[in-house]
Amino acid sequence: MQLVANPLILAESQRPFVEFIPTPQDVVVEMLKAAQVTKEDIVYDLGCGDGRFVITAAKMFGARGVGIDIDSTLISKCRVNAEKAGVAERVNFLTQDLYETDISEATVVTIYLLPELNLLLRPKLLKELKPNTRVVSHAFDMGDWLPDRQGVVKNARFYMAPDLFFEQDATFYLWVIPAKAAGTWCWEVPSIISKEPYRLHLTQKYQILKGYLTMQNRRLPIKDIKLSGNHLHFTSPAYLKGRKVTVDYRGTIEGNVINGMIEVKEGPLSKTYPWRAFRIRENP
Repeated sequence: MQLVANPLILAESQRPFVEFIPTPQDVVVEMLKAAQVTKEDIVYDLGCGDGRFVITAAKMFGARGVGIDIDSTLISKCRVNAEKAGVAERVNFLTQDLYETDISEATVVTIYLLPELNLLLRPKLLKELKPNTRVVSHAFDMGDWLPDRQGVVKNARFYMAPDLFFEQDATFYLWVIPAKAAGTWCWEVPSIISKEPYRLHLTQKYQILKGYLTMQNRRLPIKDIKLSGNHLHFTSPAYLKGRKVTVDYRGTIEGNVINGMIEVKEGPLSKTYPWRAFRIRENP
């Protein structure tokens, strides 16, 4: 039996109504742990139901939180629950349509929505949330936006009423909002390595990158490329003093600049060097 999620949809909208069935508390805890919530975080729960994600984030992890739900009765219940839990000063609950709510301050977002609602929400998450923001979804994924992590809580207990429940494994999915990495990046390396600038050419779909390096009209492949939030890593061969070596690149993307380190793995020039690259062209 597959369950639907928290209530949040305006009745007059064309989005389907979603009946409130709460995420089991042990699943809530595991999802917040997966998102590595700390006291520095602001947790937004979109379709907050009885407020348990936000309240748990505040009580167990010291985070601040905001719960959004279209059902004013549930929002009132959230506020009562927050008072009982002793975290009312750290959380806020708003009666709003989550698709119209500004979520840009969130560092963690939790959701338990139907698949088609996740897909409707996906562009908003990618547009409004900052790189490194974690998004955790109970039960449903985001279509072709593959998760960075997936977890399962065995034998979770789903309550449909105080004395009516069933047990089943609960799956959750975690994404880290990626920085915009696509385009052409250029940098110079120490002259002892090369007198010619390097260029990195990247295409991007969500957090998945593809690309290659060019130097002196030579095209060099890149391997092990990974983008997690704004943290970029890849390796590439280089030819130093006639010898082919492996170079490891690690950097942080901040707008149109990458700051990081280059490590030459082999040979007489084996060493770590500063790396600062600039985006000179953005892909359309």
